[in-house]
Amino acid sequence: MTFGAVFAYYANHLLAHVSTLKLCLIGSLPPFLALFFAILWGRLLGSGLHLPVNAIGGLLSTAGLVALMFTGGDGTFQSGSYRGVLLATFPIGFGQSCYYVTYAHVAKTWFPRCRGLAIGVAASGAAVGEVIPFV
Repeated sequence: MTFGAVFAYYANHLLAHVSTLKLCLIGSLPPFLALFFAILWGRLLGSGLHLPVNAIGGLLSTAGLVALMFTGGDGTFQSGSYRGVLLATFPIGFGQSCYYVTYAHVAKTWFPRCRGLAIGVAASGAAVGEVIPFV
């Protein structure tokens, strides 16, 4: 999910009272966390813990999206709060960091003879999925 898709909604409706700088912080936090914590997950993957790392990534990403659901501007918990939306993006960033490292590591483990090709196909899969959604 790209932040540009929801930035206009945040800026015009949900968080209209918040500055653009703070809105950009909400959008830049998950990619930062994904790259920063990839080091930690890489060490665990090197130990052969593929399944727990993927499970943690799935749970954290789902928890972050569910937390974003409760930050809506319809009179519910943290209604239209910038801090609530910002805090809800932390689990998404941690979950993305699990997946960021896992795809390349698993591809090179499953295809030891063609490591470069396997990692290239795995890395380009997200880009192809953005252009052709049902591939």
